[in-house]
Amino acid sequence: MEASWAWRALSRSLVPGAALGLGAEGSAEGVSSGEPSGPELRAAARALERRGLLAEVPEWLLEVLQRDVQARLAPEFWSRAGGEAPCSSGRLLEAFALLRRRLERYLRGLALLEEWLPGSPRHRAQALLRAGLFCAAPAAFRHAVRRFYERSFRIHMQPQQEQEQEAAAGTGTGCGCGEEPCGCPLATEQFQQLNGILHELNLLERVSADAVTHVLHRMIEERVERRCRGEYERSFLGEFQEWIEKVIGWLSTVFLQESTATLPSPATTTSSSSSSSTLKRWRCHVQGFFYRLYASMRIEELFSIIRDFPESKPAVEDLKYCLERTNQRQQLLTSLKSALELRLLHPGVNTADIITLYISAIKALRELDSSMVILEVACEPIRKYLRTREDTVRQIVAGLTGDAEGSADLANELSKADPVTLENDQESEDDYSDPEDWVPDPVDADPGKSSSKRRSSDIISLLVSIYGSKDLFINEYRTLLADRLLHQCNYSAEREIRNVELLKLRFGEAQMHYCEVMLKVGAPFFFPQFFFSIFINKHTIHNQSISVSSQYIFCVLLPTQIISHLDICHFLCYNISPTFLYTITLCISLLQPLIKLPPNLIIFRFFSFF
Repeated sequence: MEASWAWRALSRSLVPGAALGLGAEGSAEGVSSGEPSGPELRAAARALERRGLLAEVPEWLLEVLQRDVQARLAPEFWSRAGGEAPCSSGRLLEAFALLRRRLERYLRGLALLEEWLPGSPRHRAQALLRAGLFCAAPAAFRHAVRRFYERSFRIHMQPQQEQEQEAAAGTGTGCGCGEEPCGCPLATEQFQQLNGILHELNLLERVSADAVTHVLHRMIEERVERRCRGEYERSFLGEFQEWIEKVIGWLSTVFLQESTATLPSPATTTSSSSSSSTLKRWRCHVQGFFYRLYASMRIEELFSIIRDFPESKPAVEDLKYCLERTNQRQQLLTSLKSALELRLLHPGVNTADIITLYISAIKALRELDSSMVILEVACEPIRKYLRTREDTVRQIVAGLTGDAEGSADLANELSKADPVTLENDQESEDDYSDPEDWVPDPVDADPGKSSSKRRSSDIISLLVSIYGSKDLFINEYRTLLADRLLHQCNYSAEREIRNVELLKLRFGEAQMHYCEVMLKVGAPFFFPQFFFSIFINKHTIHNQSISVSSQYIFCVLLPTQIISHLDICHFLCYNISPTFLYTITLCISLLQPLIKLPPNLIIFRFFSFF
């Protein structure tokens, strides 16, 4: 008799009467006049404990809860929540409020069991509830929850002044769904009520996590697209960091709400720590999603960012910051190589334009990746394509000497105070000033290439390395200089001397020796202004002996094949003195191998100035 009374007393106190078929649903959740009091419940628990039956109560309660959810609570909840039909925010709140009332007796029973027995079944009961109710939630319900949290998010993020103006006009954007008159205070109150119920039933993560994630992703995508697309001249990371802090403030209202359970439980003692951990996870998720999204957008625009560099330097710095926190290097390499091949490397683009964009890519990608690995991998198609263009070397040399349009970058690079010499090919691996400054190369770096050479390469060395040899560029400059000496009358000696001296710093003095000879020997005879500065006037040339300045005479023996080409009688008929003739033949002996013209054409060019 005692055991029967004790079991009957506990069962009526731990679960609703409707779950046991003992009463009408309307009176099952309340406290009836015949319900045992606290002392009676403790006495009943001790009676069952003496007979070894108290340990069976948790399993019995879980079994009753599972049957009740399947037979009564789930159908009732989905009938209120709308099932497959669209659900308004009001109906959603009503459905969860009813569920809370139906589960109140279970919550009280679980709290009592936590006092009497170690190892509370609360977590198992919550798992049964989540599985029984939401194992197959209809799409309409998920959309309703998303609309509910999206409305709450817009209200929270809306500036107060804008909110007041729109509320006065009756067109507030807080609700945004058009299902009821817009009232932000009402929406806020519904949000707090529903969130409190979900938090108490431990359904918050199960119901709202997907909706909150969807809302955050959508809002971040809209904001990034609206504010950042096509804007390269300022950084957006600071602005978005402030905006994300406001988002975290909204998340704190969602996940840090205190439990409203009337009876204490061990879960409430760890509420603060678990909520803080939840908020940290969401912060990492929001920041990580923003970094990935922002980096993806900038990767799509990287071709335009490179084209506009250095004005687009803030966008490059933002992308660098994001890449350090995401794993998108391979995405960047694939996207950039595809964009270069599609938009740049085709016959419709001039060689000069390809070189100009390659120079911008060197500057931008060096800022993006100091190891230069991204530049090396992504721009390899440019280097291969330039090798197929016949005028690549000519365009580069023209840029170095300032003869090409838009050649300021190469000319300025050539004029640097501390240029990178190309004589030693930069093969040293010990170029780090401080061992502590050493940084390993990324995993996608080519192990067969020198790290120090890659990092120390400048624009000119990278352009020269397209062909792997500097001889092509030196020979092209010789040809360019000879062509200028032969065909241009507006010659500037100072400019050419400056170019040769700068090129000597890059390519070495030995390689530029012939160009120096061309300037020092050929210039006085190829151009009238230099000729008359030495020989005074035409009368002196024809009638007087000429003492040629020693700076233009080199002690070399004239090759017999050069002398054999000289028509002495032809020169004498012009009354040219032997001294002047000797000087001319000396110039021919030096210039003929360089400019590759027959001696008779060189002589004709000389005398065309008289």
